[in-house]
Amino acid sequence: MKLTKNQAIRIAQKVYGKQDERVKEIEHMYRDTQSKVINDVDAFMGANKSWTAKASPDEIANFLANLKDTFYNASADDQNLIKIAYGSNELRTNGDMLMANITRDVVRQSMAQKIHLGVSTKNIPDVVNASTYHQATKVLRNNRHISEQSKNVDAIIYKSVQNATLDSHVDSDMFSSINKQTMQTLRKVRDVAEMAAKSPKDSLNWKTTISNILTGGDKATDGQMGRAAGLIRTATAQAMNRTRLQDFHSRGVKKYKYISLEAQNTCADCDALDGQIFNVEDAEEGVNFPLMHPNCQCTVIEINDDDDWDNSDYDVTDELDEL
Repeated sequence: MKLTKNQAIRIAQKVYGKQDERVKEIEHMYRDTQSKVINDVDAFMGANKSWTAKASPDEIANFLANLKDTFYNASADDQNLIKIAYGSNELRTNGDMLMANITRDVVRQSMAQKIHLGVSTKNIPDVVNASTYHQATKVLRNNRHISEQSKNVDAIIYKSVQNATLDSHVDSDMFSSINKQTMQTLRKVRDVAEMAAKSPKDSLNWKTTISNILTGGDKATDGQMGRAAGLIRTATAQAMNRTRLQDFHSRGVKKYKYISLEAQNTCADCDALDGQIFNVEDAEEGVNFPLMHPNCQCTVIEINDDDDWDNSDYDVTDELDEL
């Protein structure tokens, strides 16, 4: 499929750019998890439970039953994460149960994020390999995003397949990165929750602190949610551009033009490459082919030796509509 610059930018924006619905889904999921964590701590404090008092046997039994169900339906990667996350968590006291509930919230967020990542990259080859631009946009419209099913973490996990898998064009260490970030986030959230539950009078801003960790609160960094949004952009952009390069090779395309989305936060390297033409055989990711860096939002288009506009090879209806 041959694209104009504007068409390539529109597709990139729909898949991993500023218009990407997947990022909104990630943000909704993190806010959902944040609400659960805060509700867990609020319920503990509202019930005036003693941190060191023995927990209810029924509460422990119900928790273990749900945890086992989650574990046996999880992928091998998530089973390992569950073991590590709960490794030092006893289930004897009320305090133990609060920590276990918070761990459950954060771990299930991680599981949902991996499923989301797998779903988001699954159909990208269908977009790249479409015969025309309009066929590609039709594929995008027909793709059922997680948001159309539910943005709730529990519903995403319930409706998922057992093993979330990434497109073959996405780095396999993406899941490892999510696991690492999950454990870092979990430790921070548990520390704040424990301090709040043990000393409520000295922890007046604990909700704000948890919000800053998970969603960034009012900060521009967006906490762990912002990092997760960057990861989904990186993964989908990586799958899109690597699949396109593979398509160039398979069709014998000789040259491509580097296209920057020209956003306000476009880096100097991407801006400098915008419009430059390279040989497909010389394409090297991070040097003259995207991705140049994590969260890169650049793309490429194929060109002819004599002209980068050939209306015999693709549908120009989109351009005619703008006249």
